[in-house]
Amino acid sequence: MSRSSGILFILVAMSIVSCGKNDGTGNGGRVVPASPIGGPGGGPAPAPVSSPTDSIIGVWQITETSKTADDANCQPPASPLATYILYVAQNGTTAIAEIGSDNISPYEDVDSGGPLLTGTYSGTSLALAGTNPDPTGTTTTNTTATVAAGCNALTGTQAFSHTDPGLSCSGTIQFSGARLLGSGCAVVGVTAVNDSEPNDTAATAQAITLPAQVSGTITETTDPDDWYSFTVSASTPVTIVLNGPLQDIDLSLYDNAGTTLLASSVGLTSRDAIGTTLAAGTYKVKVHRFSVTGTATYDLFIQ
Repeated sequence: MSRSSGILFILVAMSIVSCGKNDGTGNGGRVVPASPIGGPGGGPAPAPVSSPTDSIIGVWQITETSKTADDANCQPPASPLATYILYVAQNGTTAIAEIGSDNISPYEDVDSGGPLLTGTYSGTSLALAGTNPDPTGTTTTNTTATVAAGCNALTGTQAFSHTDPGLSCSGTIQFSGARLLGSGCAVVGVTAVNDSEPNDTAATAQAITLPAQVSGTITETTDPDDWYSFTVSASTPVTIVLNGPLQDIDLSLYDNAGTTLLASSVGLTSRDAIGTTLAAGTYKVKVHRFSVTGTATYDLFIQ
């Protein structure tokens, strides 16, 4: 099973990875729609909240418009502005995001993977933060954005700082965003559920209702797979984000006949997310233990 590296870092973080050295490792980004992404992130998934808010769930294209840095080796202002994909899941005012592909930045292969970002979305204001412990140092970002009326466009600013043995620097990136998958401001309030055994095969998949946040556990030997099924009644954009420990867990989406529609297999140091528009029908999601030591607890957002 192949593994991808080079997934970039944070809400407007694709370019942040340029704080590292361009060593040319990795295999670059992916194409949306129907494209897997992933990136390291840490800590538990955000807790559910009870109050609904406007929805920004979906897949966004983020485009950098300007950047500055206090060191020429850290996000050089003359380097190409990056365009990349952001997968967003949401539970009330709690937001969780995962970085996807970047097809422009020359730094796309520097980073070994980017983190999940967590924060809040309330009214028109989105705030996300994350820390990326890459192989040689650490990059920290804080992002704020304003979502336009209609919830399909945004503009914002990201402040970043990077530290490694040979470089310590910081800077600011301005960006805009357009929603590629998902539309409108329909409110969202997600009820968290737990995985219920037996759900180890496609035939015993646990039925869930979207939007859902599922907390589950897989193990090294006795429970390597968890399956979930859901139904959409009309053509629906669906985003799936997996948050769990830094172990090798894979994510796949199937139609009801068992055909693989999307799969994310980004490896030991990464997270997984996928998104596409689904026709009316029943679908199944598999969380698979590719390489897990002991027990791995995860949170799965399907929205």
